[in-house]
Amino acid sequence: DHPTTSIETRHARSGETWVVKCRPFCPLQHLLETSATLPIANRHVVTTILSYPRNGVHTYFWPRRGELAYDGSTTNVEFAGRQVMKGESKGRTYCCGLTLEVCYRALDAFGKVPSRFEALGPSEFKRLWFCTDVFAAGPGDALEALGAGRRLSLDEALPGDFVQFWRNNKTGHSVIFVGWALDESGNKIGLHYWSTQEATQGIGFV
Repeated sequence: DHPTTSIETRHARSGETWVVKCRPFCPLQHLLETSATLPIANRHVVTTILSYPRNGVHTYFWPRRGELAYDGSTTNVEFAGRQVMKGESKGRTYCCGLTLEVCYRALDAFGKVPSRFEALGPSEFKRLWFCTDVFAAGPGDALEALGAGRRLSLDEALPGDFVQFWRNNKTGHSVIFVGWALDESGNKIGLHYWSTQEATQGIGFV
């Protein structure tokens, strides 16, 4: 929750690192200051992510194939009168599971089940959210199929938007947008986000 003042980047192959200074940015303060101005859906998402502990209670765990069958959520998740996600005993998480859990909790806050949910079903919704292929849109595909969202251009991004990004080595990460990282001249050089990852030993801002 402390202000970020620089971004360190490491080249995947050479291991070379470089640091770029950025304008100081405190994710928690930014969300608290901007949440009232956001669209209602984004406000529900922001309220939801701020309710999660960021002290390592829910550590990060990505299971290898056959190691553990769980959905990456902090707990079992129910929506529209049925269980839609399976947690595990230690409350551990992985990225797409956690963001999908947030999505369900935000949808539940509306008090209305999207009209396409029964036809689509939670299994297909999860399959799309978890990405059907490398470079898939993940949440973009899932929310469009559900009729509960649309893909945005980068210029439209607001706190509380769901993001699926892909690295050059074809590894991806499911996150929730907090704000842009700006260099000292005001140019966009990265993004601040919330998710679960090894770097924060579980749920946290990056």
